[in-house]
Amino acid sequence: MEHAKSLITKLAEVMAAVERIPKRGHNDFHNYDYATEADIAATVRAELAKRSVMLIPAIVGESRHPVGEKGSVLTVLEMEMEFLDGETLQSIKKPWRGYGTDKEDKGGYKAITGGEKYFLLKTFLMPTGDDPEQTTSDERAAKRQQDKTTVKPDRATKNARGPLPDGAHYIEKVIPKQSVDGKQEWAEIVLSTGETVIAREPGCITLAVALAQEPTPVIVAMRRNGKGNLELDELARWKSDSETPLAASAPVATGAF
Repeated sequence: MEHAKSLITKLAEVMAAVERIPKRGHNDFHNYDYATEADIAATVRAELAKRSVMLIPAIVGESRHPVGEKGSVLTVLEMEMEFLDGETLQSIKKPWRGYGTDKEDKGGYKAITGGEKYFLLKTFLMPTGDDPEQTTSDERAAKRQQDKTTVKPDRATKNARGPLPDGAHYIEKVIPKQSVDGKQEWAEIVLSTGETVIAREPGCITLAVALAQEPTPVIVAMRRNGKGNLELDELARWKSDSETPLAASAPVATGAF
């Protein structure tokens, strides 16, 4: 009579069976590819099911922590990941954590998804090509190019700044951006409050570049798009009662970035 394989033997077989996970997801905002949770789960699920093994995640603790000044909240889930063998009834439990940041109520879901994704990746040593400590030559070249094109006020400009009027800002940085296919250009405007606003209208971007190099406060009209990112609607140089403002505005778009 053939003895049933142990749970640890079955998990080792799964490790041998899974291959490199393709990075089919893409983050448009930060412009990088990633392996999706769906691809990872589908690959492992099929191999576990062949061997009558289940993975059951459980949440055993939760904490929430404010992050930065933009209203984001980091959700930390204490998790327990349990493999169950339907043939031998053996089980293996491992503690794990999931992390998710969101401005609304999705932090917990992000933490569950991310926690399960990285538990599977690390348990079965699944390569994705990612190395957080490695910086490629292309990344270094892109960083150098971004540093060259980023517009910031110099020290003399900052020293010449006065107190901010109510409701006004200073522009700390303008970072030009471009989509991977080169068809879309925009800019990230970093304000003195630490907020980052996305500008798409060329006139607004040109004005922001000019005002970033002046010791001049600005008035910013902005809104949050469907993904929670700040979009620029109007930018103007702050004026006293005797001055005429220099302003640029963007057409209000309904799409989210």
